[in-house]
Amino acid sequence: MKLFSIMWSSYVSLLKAGVDKVGHFELLVYSNKQIAQRPEILEEVKQELKKADLILFYRTHDPFWEVIEEEIKALEGRLPVIVIGSDPSYWRLSTVNPEV
Repeated sequence: MKLFSIMWSSYVSLLKAGVDKVGHFELLVYSNKQIAQRPEILEEVKQELKKADLILFYRTHDPFWEVIEEEIKALEGRLPVIVIGSDPSYWRLSTVNPEV
């Protein structure tokens, strides 16, 4: 199962360790900082998220999220999306039950 993630930079290593321990996922992860500092990779990010079976985001206030949100809306719920972050209003993009 392909897990695509954009994660808070300090959580990337924890996510990788968890995925390695569980062993059920093929992980592709970008950090928020990586995308914010290199906006030219945004097209690559958009293409990769469409190949995922599951999407996990740690949403921040960075401007690139407007583009990512449009991509998620275009998927029309075809993929499970879990959005976390410091602002609970970001969670509205999740397409799974909060109990997950």
